[in-house]
Amino acid sequence: MVPTLIPDGKANLVILNKNIDDEIKLNLKKYFKHVIYTCSNDNINKSLADHVDMSVHVVDRNTIIVSPNVYRYYKKLEEYGIKVIKGRTDLLIEYPNDICYNCLNIGDYYIHNIKYTDEHISDYYLNKGVKGIHIKQGYSKCSVLIVDDNHFITSDKNIAKQLKKIEKEVLLISQGFIELKGMNYGMIGGCGGNYSPKDILLTGTLSKHPDSRRIIEFIENTGVNIHYLSQEPISDIGSIYCFKVNE
Repeated sequence: MVPTLIPDGKANLVILNKNIDDEIKLNLKKYFKHVIYTCSNDNINKSLADHVDMSVHVVDRNTIIVSPNVYRYYKKLEEYGIKVIKGRTDLLIEYPNDICYNCLNIGDYYIHNIKYTDEHISDYYLNKGVKGIHIKQGYSKCSVLIVDDNHFITSDKNIAKQLKKIEKEVLLISQGFIELKGMNYGMIGGCGGNYSPKDILLTGTLSKHPDSRRIIEFIENTGVNIHYLSQEPISDIGSIYCFKVNE
């Protein structure tokens, strides 16, 4: 199985942080017909409130499970053929009660601190035969950039270890060097998204990251193209969720 965040062909709809820079907003028009900006989840830290990966989890390519308090807002996505399911868990500001939707789907497995995964997500995967891998890191989606179904980039050593156990190719990079407003640093998974099986979008360039050459080579060696949405250094905006929907 392919990770749910990799669309089947070139995407035409995107969900992402409403507070992105104007340069990114302008460049999005080159790729997407439909741009959906997040609504703030006021239950969690202000620095994360507009991150789509904190309130929305993609369980199938066109099916999402969302935090109850933002369900009415995201319900409108059904106009585009995306099924929207209300999650069971209301998020709270204190970690780990804010992580319930921030789990990582990699195809046949999902990786998360399973003690806190929203019950509707875990039940959905159980019914689909998708196995859970338990880790301590609650922000597993934020922590990992999906390149393709077999290649992943992370700064989290334990996630890298778990991915290697199931024979995935992993690039382990330095922690930090990624801006996240209001926090000490962000994580690589929050800096991008899969536009197609062969294209990745990044919020900015890798010019100031100490592992820039390794990251670029790792991605390009898989045959995946990198598209930079701005000329600023990469920043963690809470992921870029891309969908291929019916016109």
